[in-house]
Amino acid sequence: MIKAVLFDFDHTLVSTPIDFGLMRRSVVQLCGSFGVTVPEPDTKLVLEIVDEAVAQLDPVVGARLRGMADNCIREVERGAARGVLPIAGVAEALDRLRAEGRLVAIITRNCREVVLAALRRVPLAYDLLLTRDDVDKVKPDPAHALAALAALDTDRAHALLVGDFRADIACATRAGLPGLGVTTGASTAEELFEAGAVDVLTSAAGVPDWLAAREW
Repeated sequence: MIKAVLFDFDHTLVSTPIDFGLMRRSVVQLCGSFGVTVPEPDTKLVLEIVDEAVAQLDPVVGARLRGMADNCIREVERGAARGVLPIAGVAEALDRLRAEGRLVAIITRNCREVVLAALRRVPLAYDLLLTRDDVDKVKPDPAHALAALAALDTDRAHALLVGDFRADIACATRAGLPGLGVTTGASTAEELFEAGAVDVLTSAAGVPDWLAAREW
């Protein structure tokens, strides 16, 4: 039986108008102001761009860049949180999972401040929230998922990770969990399967029925 379901947040549990292109451009421009160039930034996640840039600098200067980059990222996230919208059926699905005795965790690369602001606009029931502010390593690093399982006192054999992006599926695979994709984000079903998803749904609203069909 699946005892814990770990969910990504943006575009999995809520619809967030987050402009990742703007976020990436702002960070790349900031890195350039420090004299740092990160190769092929369009192929990389924003936090990883920051990590690569910081690694090229003196620790003190790198810490200053990281702090300024974090401010850039949070500004974009704050703007997106003001426009967050529910995804039909997701709140009811989380309620059902918890009524069935399952634990619900949210693990996200977003910051805690912004996720909590979004959840005030779109209330969702959950047992654990682990943002990038709460862990040393974020998805796709498996440590993010494993930290959630440790906090929930659940082993990987009884857990599932649900997300809309390849980083979510990669995190699940590396952590030894089944990764279930949803197409409420930018990724297609084909892309999620290629990333290693065990299955792909049109929405996280379908997770309870998907589990029931497999007697998980």
